[in-house]
Amino acid sequence: MRAGSGTGEDGRLPASRRSTHGEKPEPKPCFSGPDDYFDRPMRSYPRPAKAFYWFALILVMLFTKLYHRWGASGTRPWSDGGSTGTGKVIVANHASMLDPVILIIDAATHGGRLRPLYKSEFDDNRLALWLFSRVGAIPIHRGTADTKAIRRAVSALKSGDDICVFPEGTRVRDPQARPPIHGGFAVIAQMAHCPIVPVGIEGSNRIEPSGKGVPRPVRVRMRYGDPIDFSDVTGATRRERSEAMERLAMGRVYELRDQLAAEAGDGAGKR
Repeated sequence: MRAGSGTGEDGRLPASRRSTHGEKPEPKPCFSGPDDYFDRPMRSYPRPAKAFYWFALILVMLFTKLYHRWGASGTRPWSDGGSTGTGKVIVANHASMLDPVILIIDAATHGGRLRPLYKSEFDDNRLALWLFSRVGAIPIHRGTADTKAIRRAVSALKSGDDICVFPEGTRVRDPQARPPIHGGFAVIAQMAHCPIVPVGIEGSNRIEPSGKGVPRPVRVRMRYGDPIDFSDVTGATRRERSEAMERLAMGRVYELRDQLAAEAGDGAGKR
């Protein structure tokens, strides 16, 4: 028999066009609510959500770059063009709502997918819940052993997404403060077998010194530190190693913050 159009010499369709009885293409995941976004990797988000993400990100980046002139130094953990395996846990000090915004933007524009953990109280606002879920954020109940949030964070890391945690638990505007930290980020890193990257942020504490009023157009800077692995700490038990990692990582965060403050000099509060 003569081969028909688009067939091989044996008259069969190419494998790419051939169908097999009983086999169906793998269905795309259905996203019907916030939990679907919290539970799945960002690369699987539907196209409308990805389009919204980049649209919002570009608008916010343009505004914050002009208004706060923020920038980053140090070696970005996404300098290799993005994660090809397990993600990283990013930890930073926290003085303003701008902090997670500029970290997400800096990650996205350098090939990363950064997912911040945020306090679940924001979910009481339906608009905030919709927005945070679409940008990859993951809610966590503070002050509790939130196993669901930990599971989601570990799953995200194993899928190649990165996690951002602010262990201070709230905004701390004192540039010299080293408050008690909320543990847990080291446990997440242990479970996902991934490194922790400290980031120091300087200047955002001056945006709203009293916590109220119009945000000031002050310059904000951040600096990435070297990744820290659990081989850098010691401890007889898993808990001891986790606590040692939390102390080491946050110590590095404050060192980076203080370096930036020293470089800014006496004029830091006047810009």
